[in-house]
Amino acid sequence: MARWRCMSKRDAEAGGAVDVLLISTYDTDGAGKFTHLLARTLQELGHSTRVVCVRKRSADAATYGVIDHSPFGKIVYRLREEIDRRLFRPRPEYAFIHMRGLADRTVLAANVWPARCRLIICTFLSGMMSPAALLALRSRYGSPRVVFYGVDMNFYTAGCHYARECAGYRNDCSACPAVPAFARGLVRRTFLQRQACYRMLGDHVVVASSHEHHQQIRSSTLFGGADVRRILMSVDHLLFGGFEASRGELRDRYGLSGSRVVLLRSSSEPRKGCDLFVEAVRWFAENDPAALDKLAIVAIGDQYVAECLKDCEVRLLSPGYIADEAELARLYAAADVFVNTSLADGGPVMLAQALMSGTPVITTDVGLARDLVAPPSNGRILALPAAADLVMAMVEFCGLDEDSLRAMRVQAREMAVERLGKEGYMKELGGLVEELIGER
Repeated sequence: MARWRCMSKRDAEAGGAVDVLLISTYDTDGAGKFTHLLARTLQELGHSTRVVCVRKRSADAATYGVIDHSPFGKIVYRLREEIDRRLFRPRPEYAFIHMRGLADRTVLAANVWPARCRLIICTFLSGMMSPAALLALRSRYGSPRVVFYGVDMNFYTAGCHYARECAGYRNDCSACPAVPAFARGLVRRTFLQRQACYRMLGDHVVVASSHEHHQQIRSSTLFGGADVRRILMSVDHLLFGGFEASRGELRDRYGLSGSRVVLLRSSSEPRKGCDLFVEAVRWFAENDPAALDKLAIVAIGDQYVAECLKDCEVRLLSPGYIADEAELARLYAAADVFVNTSLADGGPVMLAQALMSGTPVITTDVGLARDLVAPPSNGRILALPAAADLVMAMVEFCGLDEDSLRAMRVQAREMAVERLGKEGYMKELGGLVEELIGER
């Protein structure tokens, strides 16, 4: 392992040296949790890390926010986000595009950066750092290797997070349908700036976190000819799957005994596709109420699904957002099937967590579906994101006998441990990092 020279007083005040610097716009929600998972894994592998984001919201001691010590900066950033959201108004099937990030001088002058690092891993940059600032930061550290490791589309478009049906990134995003015509020049300019940046980086590595992500990266003009690897996420196999022995007690505890229990994420965000599930339940209510009587629905997240079905005779538990992962793992154990209705999604993480918990899935053909689901062993992948297809899959699932369901639970767990287990994840990630920082 390389040795550092003695640090000066200025180096120490700036935070010393780390092996890996992780840059993420957010340090909470999906992007932030993913970044912290990377950081924890790298630390277990023996590497020192630092996470730098726009504004620190997590309690992680090794995470720093660029605008944490600037009340004015926080206000300006928040206002800019709101203005962009209202002014550009992306179409519902597109996630928000950050049209502007922090000023380069704000980013580079912030006292949050380590004195030195040996590798830079970017997990989310939209709304945080311009390509010019990234190049300047890398130069400050002597031009270490850079890894773009994300779970959505923000690296290989002009900034859009999810736009599954769009192929504009195969050109230059100049005809982006998610923004008004007056903003398309800005979108194209952002795309070209990223393209120039990536070319100047030269030997960067891109990590795809799913089959779908890998295909999209390969199709992007931005990453044409890039070194693209694929590493699936890891899920805690001790926590998720650790309540199987208590399954019966948990079903009693939640009042779910005697029913086929369907678990899903409730979200009013259009790309999460919850209207698809609502439509399927209404079909049962109108055409097969006896089957609906045998179902119990657990909708985690917001109250969107509960509100949509409040006039429907259905057994529904809507506990809201579950911050406690142990409680979330218990709900997976109590469920018979997890239904993912996302129309565009890099994961979702819940799909991986459900399978690790031994809970079979019914899912749209997005994100990790083809990486993790092997029909009919551990679930079903819908041919189309249509209510009719979801109804057929639910009817088929509800018709399974207990022995078949138990067999699916075993296969779901075994396949998840094989593909998402910590040991394999650490081996792949560790091998990549050691290769890039020259430890082997």
